[in-house]
Amino acid sequence: MFLPSCHRGALSKSHPGGSAGNCITCHMVKRNAKDGGHTVFTDHRIARRPEPEQEKEISVTGELAAWREPAPALRERNLALAYISAGLENGAASQTSRGYQMLQAAEKAYPRDPAVLTALGQALLAMKQPLLAAERFERVLELDQDSAVNEEHAGRAWMRAGQIDKAVYHLERAVKTDPLFLPAAEVLVEAYRQQGQTDKLEALGDRVREALGSAAPQPSGSEAH
Repeated sequence: MFLPSCHRGALSKSHPGGSAGNCITCHMVKRNAKDGGHTVFTDHRIARRPEPEQEKEISVTGELAAWREPAPALRERNLALAYISAGLENGAASQTSRGYQMLQAAEKAYPRDPAVLTALGQALLAMKQPLLAAERFERVLELDQDSAVNEEHAGRAWMRAGQIDKAVYHLERAVKTDPLFLPAAEVLVEAYRQQGQTDKLEALGDRVREALGSAAPQPSGSEAH
């Protein structure tokens, strides 16, 4: 795995994974959003030491309600999306399952709705049905191309389905579209490792380092002296 430039020398043997470790997993962890959105995001702050996070809510009770009532035609669709999103955020399988069951009907009414298809794919992944999830994500890509996020969704699903070549295809497209989209690079690293693609693994590290370097703020003239 590529190491950020902050590691000037070799890491100690006590460091998780040593010099071949995956920095992203510990130093750019996925956290629940705290702004009210039902999402999970990757914390792009590169912390020197992993920061503790409050325990996830496992037992969830009660009904979800819209803070603003949508159009009647969208009510069931939006409620189903909310249940899946909340279930994934809270780690509550009951909410995810409920949203999935509701969204199956919405899929018939909205067969070309990227949000519906994406939520179904995410729910199916959580329910350990990666092949069905990959099918939904492939349909999303037919509707919304050139999206690193959509490519990463498809790649992750194919990866869990054990179809590494298909996973690599989508993950490479994700990284090509957005070299700074580290969640896709993280999964692609694992795919290359499983394939034994050492050269591609090293090249990926070089591309990410180059992208991170070019994205870093440049010092002003006064700071350069």
